[in-house]
Amino acid sequence: MLRKIVTNRRELSIPTEPIVSAEEVADIIVDLEESFSPLANKGFGLAANQIGIPKSVALMKVGGKRTILINPKVIEKDERIKFNEGCFSFPGLTVLTDRYAYIKIENGLNKEIIEFRGIEAVVCQHELGHLQGKTIFDFKHKAR
Repeated sequence: MLRKIVTNRRELSIPTEPIVSAEEVADIIVDLEESFSPLANKGFGLAANQIGIPKSVALMKVGGKRTILINPKVIEKDERIKFNEGCFSFPGLTVLTDRYAYIKIENGLNKEIIEFRGIEAVVCQHELGHLQGKTIFDFKHKAR
């Protein structure tokens, strides 16, 4: 089902609940795909809580590659970078964020290990932030 993008920062600040069974994921993925489709040429991913579903699932589409994140957990990271990010929940705004150029995550109920570099790493961190109840404003670069 095509769902409206959540723009309320307070609503987005609530951490999502973990997925506990494969059965609860299928409908969420369909809703993410249908809600992301009209936006695909404007960004790279969408988290379930951005469409009003408080579950730890997100969709990434970077360079033609589709990745579904389920209960993702960063287990390794390297090389801090600054990145100018936008967000579907805050249209027209960009924020210079602090991210990592490389991350390794455990993903899914089977805890598959996935590595991301460059833009994929940034997109994964962005979506993971949403699932933790954080937005680009929480990762805003702080001049040192």
